[in-house]
Amino acid sequence: MSVLDLGDFDNGMMDKEVEDLCLLRNVFERRFMSALVINPGIDVKNLGKDMGVRSKYIDLSQTSKGDYNLFALHLNQFGYDGLIIDNVDKIPRNADREDWECFVRYALKRENEYPILPSGESINFGEMHIATRASEYPEYLKGESLQMMVIGA
Repeated sequence: MSVLDLGDFDNGMMDKEVEDLCLLRNVFERRFMSALVINPGIDVKNLGKDMGVRSKYIDLSQTSKGDYNLFALHLNQFGYDGLIIDNVDKIPRNADREDWECFVRYALKRENEYPILPSGESINFGEMHIATRASEYPEYLKGESLQMMVIGA
């Protein structure tokens, strides 16, 4: 009997993780589409850093009321090349929830002029490297026209 547990190699899970990660890196690098990873096991936090893309990471499950406006202004002000949005399916139920959902939809749609209220400025998602992650496909994205690759579903 072996002390090594090779179950994930034998059942193909390790191959699936590696394939999903390679596809994510490919989509993120090209900036033609956005990526939505449906796999909580794939770590996206350092994706930009690992690929040499000046990126901003945000975990939406940790946001509070008022964070939306601050984050959108920060993102626009610093002109990041990439955006990584984690836990897009776990947005807290607070006053910013609808704003965050709209933000995610427009990022995945790669909208060229997403307005940031109340400043009147806009973010060009079309020029950014964009990756998002969820543990399941978010209800608010169902039926939406998006320019994204779903990975891991």
